[in-house]
This record gives sequence, C-alpha cells and structure tokens, in this order.
Amino acid sequence: MTRSRPARLRAPAGDGGQVLLLVLVYTLLAFLLVTAVADAAAVHLERNRLVSLADASALNAAEALDSARFYQQGPPGVGGPGGPVVPVSDVSVRAGVARFLALSGADQRFSELDIAEPTGSPDGAGVEVTLSAVAHLPVLTPVVAAWWRGVPLRVTSRAQARAVP
Repeated sequence: MTRSRPARLRAPAGDGGQVLLLVLVYTLLAFLLVTAVADAAAVHLERNRLVSLADASALNAAEALDSARFYQQGPPGVGGPGGPVVPVSDVSVRAGVARFLALSGADQRFSELDIAEPTGSPDGAGVEVTLSAVAHLPVLTPVVAAWWRGVPLRVTSRAQARAVP
C-alpha cells in the first residue's frame, strides 16, 4: 500500500523555481538602483568641484589688470556705488583664467577641461568665467566607454573687479 501525502502538503504543479527567479529580479533591481545613485552622486560631486574651480578662476581673473587699458585711462577712478574699479578686458580675463588653471593643476583633476564661451569681461569691470569638462561615471563608464565619452559639464561663475580704496 502506498502512502500519499495529504493534499495541503503537496507542492503545486509547475511552481518550482519561481522564488529563485523573483530573488534574481529583485537583486538586479537593487543593483541598478545602487548604480544609478552612485553615478548620479559622482556627477553631482564632479559638477560641484568644477563650480568651485570656476569661482576661484573668476576671483583670480577679477584681479587680472588690463595694463594697456590701465595706462591709457590712468588709475581707477570712482566706479559708482561700489568704489574704484580695476580695468579688465576679455584678453586679460582669459589669460588670468588660463594661468590660474595651469598653476592649480586642474588638468589632472578634470577630464577634457576647457575654457568655454562666454569667458571675459562684458562691461570692463565684471568678470565671467565659463568652464567645461566631462564627468565619467564610476560604474557605467567601463561598460559603455566605447560608445559614450561621459556626462558633459558646463558651469559659469561671475566676479566683480574692484580696486582697493
């Protein structure tokens, strides 16, 4: 005589292996979520570093005296409510930014770092610096490097040139 198991203890027919599939799907979703968060955080941090570099470059370029204009116009006069203004030009700003970037070693910290337009002095007293670079994703870049070069970043910073009273 053969003993049979009670009906409630028997496994349903055709359900074998479904829990394993469900675990694999949830593991894949968790990995994709962690990857997306890590890559987004890396791009955000890289952009913040580029903004800091643009701010420092703009402050440095605001002190880049345009000597030709200075000798033509003389020392800074009263420049309105903010006081005397150091004369700056597009050429002096670009040269100041390039010199600052070279001295700071930013080329080693950023991929494809470049001085972009508009960089210069729109009014002869204010300074506008635009930098561009490419952020590489820590997880996805090795996978898609053959088709995609990274996330392009572009930031602009402004500073005002002032003379010491």
